[in-house]
Amino acid sequence: MHTDEAINAYIVGQLLAGEPYHYDPHDRHGPLLYAVAWPLARLGEAKSFAGLTEVSVRIGPVVVGTLAVFLFAALAAQIGFPSAAVAALLYAISPLFVYYSRDFIHETFFVTATLAAIVSGLRLLEKTSVRNGIVFGTSTGLMLACKETAAIHFVAFGIATLAWPGLLRAPRGFAGMIKPALVVLVSFCFVLGISYSWGGLHFHGLLDLVQAVPNFASRAGGQGHEKPFWYYLALLGGGWSGAVLLALALVGALSRKVASPNALRVLVVYTIAIVILYSAIPYKTPWLALNLCLPIILLAGIGVVWLSQFAQ
Repeated sequence: MHTDEAINAYIVGQLLAGEPYHYDPHDRHGPLLYAVAWPLARLGEAKSFAGLTEVSVRIGPVVVGTLAVFLFAALAAQIGFPSAAVAALLYAISPLFVYYSRDFIHETFFVTATLAAIVSGLRLLEKTSVRNGIVFGTSTGLMLACKETAAIHFVAFGIATLAWPGLLRAPRGFAGMIKPALVVLVSFCFVLGISYSWGGLHFHGLLDLVQAVPNFASRAGGQGHEKPFWYYLALLGGGWSGAVLLALALVGALSRKVASPNALRVLVVYTIAIVILYSAIPYKTPWLALNLCLPIILLAGIGVVWLSQFAQ
C-alpha cells in the first residue's frame, strides 16, 4: 500500500479505538474519506487498527468510483445520452481512474463530488431552481470536505460560468440570482459545518480549515514535488491511448451537435481553466491528473459521438 494509504488507515484506526476526530490543517486533507471508511470498517468487524485490511479500507473508493460511472447518465440532457454513455465507458476503463479508484486516498471521492458539481452546476445555469441550488451547494461542500484543493475548482467554476450567454440578462438578471445563490451558500455551509465539525462535536475544525489556507498555499510551491508546466498533459497524453483521448477531447470541444451548446461552451472553458490552473502550480502528483482527466473524458465522449455521426 502507498504511504498515504497507510496514514489514512492509521487515522481510521484511531477512530476505531474511540479517539475523537480532529482535522489537521497542517498535513492532512478533509474528513469525508474517514467519515465513510470508519463505518465501513466497523461493518467489516474491524475493531482496531490491527484489524484493518486492504479490502476494508479500499472498499470505499471502489464503491464511490463505481457510482461515478452511473453519475454520467445525469449529463444526458446537456451533452446527449450517447455522449454521456461513451464518457462513462471511457471513465470505467481509464487506467488512471481504475487504478486510483482502489486506492485509499481522497482523490476518488473528490473527483466523484466534482462530477456531481458539474452536473448540478450545468442544471443550475439552465434553471435556477431551489433543488438544483441545493444539489450544487451540497456537491461543492462535499468537494471541500474531501480536499482543500477544491478552491482551485471553485475558481475554474467561476471562470466557466462566465461563458454561459446572457447569464445576468433579463428575465433572470442579477436580482433573480440572489435566491439560488443563497440556497447554494446555505447548502455548502451546512455540509462544510457537519463534516469539519465531525457531526457538530468539534466546531474548532472549521477554524482549523481557515488556518489551512497559508499552509496549502506554501505547499503549492512544490515541497519536493515540483514538476514542469506540461507534466499533466504529458502524463495524460502519453502512449497511443492517451494521444487518442486528447484528440477526441479536442474534437468534442469543437463539436456543435450537442443537446446544449451552452453547456458545451461552459464545459470547454472549465476544462481549459482547470488544466491551466493545475499546470501552473509547481506541486504535482500523478493522482492529481484525475482532476484534468475528468472533463477531458467528458469532451472525448462528445467527440466520439460526433465522429460516428460524421462518418454516417
